[in-house]
Amino acid sequence: MTQIQARTYKPALEGKSIMASSRTGSGKTIAFLLPSIERLLKHDLDIYRPGRSIGVIILSPTRELAIQIANQAQELLQYLPKANQLPVACLYGGVKMQRDIRLLTGGTSPARLPAIVVSTPGRLIDHLEGNTRLGPGHNNKFATILDGTKIVILDEMDRLWETHQKETKQILTVLARSNKRQTLLFSATFSRPLRRLLKESILKGQQVYEVDCIQDGDDGHDENANANGAVGSGTINKRIQQSYVLIDNMAQYTEILLTILRRELLQDNHFKILVFFPTSRMVRFFHQLFTMGKINLGRRQQQRGKHDTGSRNNKRETLLWEIHSHMSQSSRTRASESFRNAKRGILFSTDVSARGMDYPDVTLVVQMGAPTKESQYIHRLGRSGRAGQSGKGILVLLPFEAKIPTLFNTCGTMNEDKELKNWLDDDSSLDPENIPATETSLLQECQHDLESTLAKIRSGHAVLTPSAEAACKVATNGNDGSFQNWPEKEACSNEKHQLKNSCRWL
Repeated sequence: MTQIQARTYKPALEGKSIMASSRTGSGKTIAFLLPSIERLLKHDLDIYRPGRSIGVIILSPTRELAIQIANQAQELLQYLPKANQLPVACLYGGVKMQRDIRLLTGGTSPARLPAIVVSTPGRLIDHLEGNTRLGPGHNNKFATILDGTKIVILDEMDRLWETHQKETKQILTVLARSNKRQTLLFSATFSRPLRRLLKESILKGQQVYEVDCIQDGDDGHDENANANGAVGSGTINKRIQQSYVLIDNMAQYTEILLTILRRELLQDNHFKILVFFPTSRMVRFFHQLFTMGKINLGRRQQQRGKHDTGSRNNKRETLLWEIHSHMSQSSRTRASESFRNAKRGILFSTDVSARGMDYPDVTLVVQMGAPTKESQYIHRLGRSGRAGQSGKGILVLLPFEAKIPTLFNTCGTMNEDKELKNWLDDDSSLDPENIPATETSLLQECQHDLESTLAKIRSGHAVLTPSAEAACKVATNGNDGSFQNWPEKEACSNEKHQLKNSCRWL
């Protein structure tokens, strides 16, 4: 067991309510799934009546995380004998409600309720406020069924509280009373003020067992959380090498992204890269740019010597996916599963992939721009360096974003990427075609390779031009939510507005 699993297993099995924090990738999902399943298997009818009640409700802030939790639960349950099987239902938006009804009834008559329901808050509210009827003969309202659920799990609790507080509170009022149920709260980022608030609200009347593997030093960290109780550098996995690069303006945005990706491909034959953008429109544009624009991620053939270690690697196709909220749920699910199962590839994503998602073997996390808050940086970075592996993270910042001192306090040990800085400081006006390959920086190669595609966009490409304009408009009009939770919000936003006229993608 990992530390978080070992320290929470016994109290969770005994039915105690728990508030637990541990770094990303430390096995929190198993920590709450395993003892909950064990409790259901004890055949205590006061906790769970097979087929007639729902034993466990698990709330997740995102659809992708809900699907992942349900899949892990099913993987655990496959080892049970058939007589003890516990059905799992996963509910989320973007699909027809009738699909949910089939999952909640087992497709049988009389209905056989699932033992475990994993759901996003909004979808669960849809069923509670709608006409969903379950149970034998489909006679009972969904709220009546949930009244008997004694185990509730809130994963990524700080995110749930931040974005779905109203829905979460509403759902908890439907379940068994606070002092009659077991409530398990898990996250990688629990500030002390939030802990106090939760104990005074949804945990009121419960005896809470608290576990903090980060503050207690059980997660392999040598730094603690900030004294004021905010999340800090102690939450970051020390096996992840952090760096940043400062660009002068948004005109360098595209070329520095291609440079970072190409460098990783050349350095690691087993690359797996996750790139975070602040908005869905930016994810869509850059995915279209690299696919429709046919941007070559490998180095140009004429500049690769016969002994270039990247040559054999670059002959193979590089797979590229996108995930954001403007996609259909089926497309999001396919992209997520494809990237998870891939040996190599690149995923462009918004923060829908930042929380709890387990993508194995991610070698590099790229964050294009400052995150909206401290914890978001930590969760994004936590997609790498999981399950004992090492990883890398690089943060691309514009000048006004680099003026957020609390960002660097959060990041802890983060150094400037000297190689990228040197390339940016070089005279980028040199034409790579007219100088020897040995004197051409990777950044200059990328500038050259991008030029023909960017020229098409400037001249009015039917798809890429409006996509670029939409992405740029969202990124520079202040509606992307950047800096909303940083103390320097006003100063950064003012400078961002002043730079608006000089910020250009192309």
